[in-house]
Amino acid sequence: MQLLRLKEVLKIVPISKSNWYLMQKQPDAPKPIRLGPNTVMWYQSDIERWVQQQADKDWQT
Repeated sequence: MQLLRLKEVLKIVPISKSNWYLMQKQPDAPKPIRLGPNTVMWYQSDIERWVQQQADKDWQT
């Protein structure tokens, strides 16, 4: 499993950093992995799954 830093996540999810952190408050948002006091990463598979779920939601409405 590959871990992504925020910079890499925002290449997949093209939104601002502040919007990303707002989205993190949603219950279905990908959970971050804390590797230290200043290091937060996300599993690439979680990000990709979440993006697909968002696309599916948009398609259904």
